[in-house]
Amino acid sequence: MVSKQAAEQSGIDVFAPDDRLAPGEETQLKLVVTNDGTEPVNAATVEVGDQNAPVRVLTNRAPVGTVPPGAQRPVSVRIRVGEQATPGEYTLPVRVSYDAASGGETVVRYVTVRVERRPRFRVVNTTVNASAGGTGTLSLAVRNAGTVGAFDSSVVVNSTDSGIRFGNNATTAQTSVGEWLRGDTKYVEFPLQVGPDTARNVTAQVRVAYESRTGQRRVSDPLFIGIRPEGKPSFALRNVTSTVRVGDTGAVTGRVVNTGARTVEDATLVFQPSNGTALRPEETRFPLGTLRNNSSRRFRFEVDATNATNPGPRDFTARVTYRDGSGERRVSDPISMPVRVEQRREPFVVTATDANFTVDSSGTLRVRVRNNAGERLSNVTAKLLVSDPLSSDDSESYIGVLGPNNSMSASFQLTVSGDAIPDRHPVAVVLTYETPNGDRREAGPYAVPVTIRRQSGVGSSVLSVAAAVVVLLLGVAWWLWRR
Repeated sequence: MVSKQAAEQSGIDVFAPDDRLAPGEETQLKLVVTNDGTEPVNAATVEVGDQNAPVRVLTNRAPVGTVPPGAQRPVSVRIRVGEQATPGEYTLPVRVSYDAASGGETVVRYVTVRVERRPRFRVVNTTVNASAGGTGTLSLAVRNAGTVGAFDSSVVVNSTDSGIRFGNNATTAQTSVGEWLRGDTKYVEFPLQVGPDTARNVTAQVRVAYESRTGQRRVSDPLFIGIRPEGKPSFALRNVTSTVRVGDTGAVTGRVVNTGARTVEDATLVFQPSNGTALRPEETRFPLGTLRNNSSRRFRFEVDATNATNPGPRDFTARVTYRDGSGERRVSDPISMPVRVEQRREPFVVTATDANFTVDSSGTLRVRVRNNAGERLSNVTAKLLVSDPLSSDDSESYIGVLGPNNSMSASFQLTVSGDAIPDRHPVAVVLTYETPNGDRREAGPYAVPVTIRRQSGVGSSVLSVAAAVVVLLLGVAWWLWRR
């Protein structure tokens, strides 16, 4: 213990600027060590006893440091008040140890604390619905764990981290909850803005401002919460396949995978062909709907490759648009979409099955049309194109539906003029058809050779006619002789 002379020289005293405590509360009891003596004290520490009081001191020894003459030094010790503590005043002994000019000294001082019936608040749940670089909400569940209710209450949240803002870029937000009975839990929500690089835990402070039963306006001790925004949503494309060919319409299909940590709402995959490309997607947006993390959705884009398209691999860009926690539409980082364009393939193969004619004759030209497109084609119609010395009075033939690799015959009326030169003469067949997505298209012209020959058996025909004439003349002579 300190001598009387040393105690007078040091003048050490201790008091509690806020001596109010509540049953069940765990808090920092703030003390102030003063030096009213004539000599400084060094390496000071305090120890608070909890005998004969309904509190438990959780801090064994708290450092104070040097206290010059006439100075004050704050120090805090953590204490827990019993849940069933009886309201009233309690005296706690405070042992102050320090180094003085005469050596190590220890004095005991006493502080009075008051346990009173009052509200006490606790954050029991924190939910963050926002990701880095976006907006969303911070939801809190706060319980009045005190012994009495509160009136005209408001929950106030504050952040000093530049990566977390509330509402319109504010550091503080407040919401009113009115009367707050003991044991009740209030659920409050604050609009949240998260910086683009804030994918980490951020500490924020929550306080409750309220009016006591006696009409005094009070503010609770700070409650600290952790705000950990989710990482920015990310996506990937899997199993991308292409049936696109030069001069035809094909499909680009695959799956969109949500590789991020959160569910996104109202998602849409946006196909972004590069400028100047000869590929023309019929639609550039494919709706995905709700996409949970680690889940996927199929997508399909119909793409037309004009005749100017070069075959080979392409690497296009896609993005996913979605709504964040506050309903605002956001856009993902670009995603690679590999697309391969195959060589041109004629949709039909046309071959002649009956194409032999003679000079100065008419007949039926028959060709076989085979579906080479690899997909079902409908409303297939064949049209014959001819020129002198060939002509046609019936140049169209309706085929109808052709399945993949199926074939059907088409017939046309064909006339060969009398001055035609025996040889092979080309005709052309043009086909119109509908693709599975309803596009009306034209293919061809497909060249079909027609063989024209001289009329066979001309000499024998003349002899037959001459013989008939002779027979006729003999018959006439015989009739005249009989007369």
